[in-house]
Amino acid sequence: MGVMGGFQLRKQTALVKGAVKNVLERSTHIQLLDGSKQELDEYSRHLILQSMHDMSMSALRCLVFAFADVPSDFATYDGSEDHPPHQQLLNPSNYSSIESNLTFVGFVGLKRCIKPLQTDVTQIEHRSARIMDTVQGGVLVNQLDQTEVFMSDHASLAACDIFKENEDISSRSLTGKEFMDVQDQKNHLRQTGGLLFSRAEPKHKQEIVRLLKEDGEVVAMTGDGINDAPALELADIGVAMGIAGTDVAKEASDMVLADDNFSTIVAAVGEGTSIYNNMKAFIRRFFYCYSYWWLEVASIFLTAALGIPEGMIPVQLLWVNLVTDGPPATILGFNPPEKDIMKKPPCRSDDSLITPWILFCYMVIGMYVGVETVGVFIIWYTHSSFMGIDLSQDGHSLVSYSQLAHWGQCLSLTGKEFMDVQDQKNHLRQTGGLLFSRAEPKHKQEIVRLLKEDGEVVAMTGDGINDAPALELADIGVAMGIAGTDVAKEASDMVLADDNFSTIVAAVGEGTSIYNNMKAFIRRFFYCYSYWWLEVASIFLTAALGIPEGMIPVQLLWVNLVTDGPPATILGFNPPEKDIMKKPPCRSDDSLITPWILFCYMVIGMYVGVETVGVFIIWYTHSSFMGIDLSQDGHSLVSYSQLAHWGQCL
Repeated sequence: MGVMGGFQLRKQTALVKGAVKNVLERSTHIQLLDGSKQELDEYSRHLILQSMHDMSMSALRCLVFAFADVPSDFATYDGSEDHPPHQQLLNPSNYSSIESNLTFVGFVGLKRCIKPLQTDVTQIEHRSARIMDTVQGGVLVNQLDQTEVFMSDHASLAACDIFKENEDISSRSLTGKEFMDVQDQKNHLRQTGGLLFSRAEPKHKQEIVRLLKEDGEVVAMTGDGINDAPALELADIGVAMGIAGTDVAKEASDMVLADDNFSTIVAAVGEGTSIYNNMKAFIRRFFYCYSYWWLEVASIFLTAALGIPEGMIPVQLLWVNLVTDGPPATILGFNPPEKDIMKKPPCRSDDSLITPWILFCYMVIGMYVGVETVGVFIIWYTHSSFMGIDLSQDGHSLVSYSQLAHWGQCLSLTGKEFMDVQDQKNHLRQTGGLLFSRAEPKHKQEIVRLLKEDGEVVAMTGDGINDAPALELADIGVAMGIAGTDVAKEASDMVLADDNFSTIVAAVGEGTSIYNNMKAFIRRFFYCYSYWWLEVASIFLTAALGIPEGMIPVQLLWVNLVTDGPPATILGFNPPEKDIMKKPPCRSDDSLITPWILFCYMVIGMYVGVETVGVFIIWYTHSSFMGIDLSQDGHSLVSYSQLAHWGQCL
């Protein structure tokens, strides 16, 4: 750093201070004790550097002082922005030419006092953040994973117990310029045991921060000067000194250290690590409950699929979710910091709190326990002993699996009881009939609606005014002709003249017979679909091969009129089957003919058509085939070429 000004009424002079080597490189003369100047030779340079080294080993920071006559352009410079030379000072590249041909005056050693609290730096071994600080001409970087501290001298580090007193640090102590010349800089920064960087310029600090961030480290840097601002802004966490820091450094930082004490950073890192560990424990415990969720899901869905009672009632589910899950996870979030928290290796910034593999394991464990829970539930109620363990000591009643699967299902319910049934549709699917008593109009309507939603064709009989809504909602409403009210008759689709249920049974049987005959007719009709494909394949294949038609028009008419129509018509007049009312009815959405059946008919017809043409060709071109004599009727044999040109006369 240099300033310009008058000095004891002399002409304008540049006063310069800075690092020893940097100033010596620009010095050409040395001022002696009597004020005279002489040329600075190599011997004098060596003496100066040796003295600087001795002072540095005593934990002193060395600053060199020099002066020089400014160029003639600055002879009248008074600091005004309107002065022509002022523009040169705005460009830092001009500083080296201004601060040249210096006269070396001397240097001083400044002692850095290590505060007692700052010895806490030895507690931050094996951490993952890195903290950089400009300390009297050097950059202090603490890697709290491999404790890297960069200072301006070995002695200061020895005072902090970072380096040992006589330790060889030739490979761990570099200037900023020397570090920039290192080929593998990232590998150099990965060294353990501490690193020392001295005379680091702003660009060097930025490069170190950038390399550490690229290596996946979380970089925290402390600084107080203007030169630290770029690196402070680049770091993940920039920490400015609250007392000694400049306004520029504070604005570039993420936070300001109020007491300028390094132990405060150590305490903050420990507190932050403790918070992270507690949060991690809470989240992992929370996701461990993920296995409970799968337990509940597996238990509920498996019992529903098997039709047995729920193995876990709502109160038990609430107990699992609220009592066994929440409080333990919450308590883990308030654990005090561990005593050796600063000695444990940290996690990286890209580490995940919970991995997909852990989630998968939790899911498998939960589903296994859920299946096991349902299995134990079934065994408990259906077996008196299991694997030599007596299960009947509490005296509970044993039931069969069928009884367990239909537990709580009663064949007789009032309308109100039915409305309280959880799975009403499943209850209505029971076989053997159901009895509903004291059913109000809304109950009847709800039963009809549920049956229709389940795909059933609903027929309902009724005679009173209250039955009218359900009669109108049903697919087939049947009102009593004798006892029925006019309202019921108007809401119904038909009226039963004799009020006899057997008449309905006979009508259902007759309708089922008609449906079956119609189904047989249509399926026979579509079976002829294969004949059509037979005819199509035969006609098109003979035309493509150029041979005579395998089926003449009379044969086609015979197939379509005689072999197709009459059989299909006869099937439509089949009498009702004797056990027609014992067979289950079809559903309203059942189809008479499916696309798969049509496809099969098409394939069969095309195959028979191709086979017919093949037999036709073999009959006229071969006397025998597969050991069968084809010439017994004495028909003339021709070649395939003659057959292909049949009827063509030259």
